[in-house]
Amino acid sequence: MHKTKFALTSLSAIKQTPKYRTTTIKNRSLNGFLLVEDGEGKYEWEGGSCDIKPQTLIYLPKGSVHKLTIESESITFYRISFTITDMDDMEEVIFCRTPWLVTHNADSIFFKNTISLVKNCAEFGGKFKAMSTIYEMLSDLNFNYSATMQSKIVPAIVYLHDHYTEEICASKLSKLCYMSETHMYRLFKKVTGKTPVDYRNGLRIKAACMLLCEESVISEISDTLGFESVYYFSRLFKKYMGVSPSEYNARYKQ
Repeated sequence: MHKTKFALTSLSAIKQTPKYRTTTIKNRSLNGFLLVEDGEGKYEWEGGSCDIKPQTLIYLPKGSVHKLTIESESITFYRISFTITDMDDMEEVIFCRTPWLVTHNADSIFFKNTISLVKNCAEFGGKFKAMSTIYEMLSDLNFNYSATMQSKIVPAIVYLHDHYTEEICASKLSKLCYMSETHMYRLFKKVTGKTPVDYRNGLRIKAACMLLCEESVISEISDTLGFESVYYFSRLFKKYMGVSPSEYNARYKQ
């Protein structure tokens, strides 16, 4: 959603009180989200699940596989489906590949917009009002998605700041974030622009710069920061700073 040229090519919104107790979607045909008005249940998908209750808002991406189990006597929800295409590369815009719990407490404005959307989709001539509403709602969802993705890897980032002199254990970071190693690695790079190793190395080099301003024993700095050898430390330092540790130290003392 970072690009400005995109187009809404399909949109539907309905209010439902389904009679089924369970339903499984094996390959969702459209992007959409579900906003619960009344009742309780559970959504399950590969690698995750979430309970749903009144005010729960969940995003359901195109192509996803998920199962809904209704646990209360009945459930009423608003189901909105849409297609947005990036006009630069003609690719469909999808927030994420698996269902995502946006919030358990959708505010009154979101409910008001949803009700308006259902009404406008049903009325003749309400197309443009509906389009305006969905763009506003998707803007809010995109902001929440970005914030959610960042918050999910905060435990890994905090750990690296506290343990940057130590070797990185991918399984440790993934457990801290409650996700698989592959997912953690992908999300970490998406949010920070770096791999966990690169991020850790950046912290080490920043600390090295401070130490080089205070002392000049490069081998001791290398050991203090946990580098496997002085050679590796010097090579990495030059890669990041453009000069060797000794040259950096000499420049600072001039």
